[in-house]
Amino acid sequence: IDESCNKLSILCVKKPLKRLKLPGLGIDAVKSYFEDDSLETLDADMFLRFAADKTIQMEKANKAFQLIDEAQKGVVVVEDLKRVCTELGEDLTEEELIEMVEWADTGSSSGEGLLRPKHFFRIAHKSNL
Repeated sequence: IDESCNKLSILCVKKPLKRLKLPGLGIDAVKSYFEDDSLETLDADMFLRFAADKTIQMEKANKAFQLIDEAQKGVVVVEDLKRVCTELGEDLTEEELIEMVEWADTGSSSGEGLLRPKHFFRIAHKSNL
């Protein structure tokens, strides 16, 4: 942070976001949020607006996870998604649900096909909920 002008270099944004428990967000997420690929610095208001919006997304993602994880297993599996789709009247095939789980689980070291809260945040962030 440059104290003289109260700006945060976009190159340094990842560390404070990690401290705020906003995993996986970095330069590209900030530039996309502000729709400015040439963005190099953030003032305090910009950073706080971005962090607040992403915190709200995290809370919504956690709430969605808890609703879908009815048995409180700590993970969501395809069967959970099938149940929710049926309850909501959504007509998704098992193959589509498996594809959704695989997409959300991309980057996981295990690739076990289980969705955890961080995956729901990834979906919320990607779809800008």
